Amino acid sequence: MGIIKKFDSKSIKIRWATENLLQNPDSPLFCDKCHNRLGIFYMLRCSLFKKKDASYLVICRNCHYINQRVKGKINKDIDRIWDEYGV
Repeated sequence: MGIIKKFDSKSIKIRWATENLLQNPDSPLFCDKCHNRLGIFYMLRCSLFKKKDASYLVICRNCHYINQRVKGKINKDIDRIWDEYGV
């Protein structure tokens, strides 16, 4: 029974984080200059084969601005925000 409860808690966390990232224009999934979506799979492809905490570049397909991101930062931010709410 404990595993099911933990799994449900994790799925709620993932669902909340995904909705928050996709709706907030200041999240790392959006361009820093034009605030259009960069694309989750496009960002994953750019970060592929990079080590954790290494920076990588994501080019916006709309305005061609070069966005610098850090691999693993989104996960750290989600955990930090989740812990602040005490859930």
